[in-house]
Amino acid sequence: MAAMGVSMLIYAGFAYLEGDPIIMFQGVYSFPKDKEARKEYVRKKFVKIIALIAVSFLASALVGLSQIYWLAVAVFVLGIVVTIKQGKKIMGEGTSVNSVKMPSVQVPTNYYAYYDGVPLIKKLDDTIAQRFSQYSVRHNVSPIEIGGAGKFMNYSVGVYLNGAPKLFIMIVGKNTCKLRLYRWSKEQADKVGIPMINFVEHFPNRLEYVAERIGRYL
Repeated sequence: MAAMGVSMLIYAGFAYLEGDPIIMFQGVYSFPKDKEARKEYVRKKFVKIIALIAVSFLASALVGLSQIYWLAVAVFVLGIVVTIKQGKKIMGEGTSVNSVKMPSVQVPTNYYAYYDGVPLIKKLDDTIAQRFSQYSVRHNVSPIEIGGAGKFMNYSVGVYLNGAPKLFIMIVGKNTCKLRLYRWSKEQADKVGIPMINFVEHFPNRLEYVAERIGRYL
């Protein structure tokens, strides 16, 4: 236990100095892809969690010196429980781990007073077909199609001109923008210079509002 705790503390120290998880891979633990964002994530979040786990091992080892082994196990389990609870708080601290500026949703006056019951995806399709007829629409577009590699959240709608993507639209819920897959999809769109905007599914999304927002980017 003591050796494991010391090893993890040493590992946490190296990870902090390097600003990189070193031996942890993207497929095992999801880190931001951007180098600077990953460094911030490792130093402010990941290292703290590793340190908490190391403390659990060390505390258990110290109690184990008394040869009351059941108590040592109980201390370790308690340490892990505390680590999980504190880890959730740590993960929620500060700004977005990859420093992506989330697109804001501008809400017009009296926005919530109107809802016509038409599904949002139909409003998007109809608006583009009627007001931006030179463009075509694709649904559920993977960021891999624009050069992405890895796991992503598919774009709800892709708006194309002559086969080239000009705008991506995400239909989002209350917590969608907090998801890593969402942020990576936005990063990929930003990387290739294609705007990505959000429409909140549970908002009324009046047709004139939908058309006005889409029109800003086409």
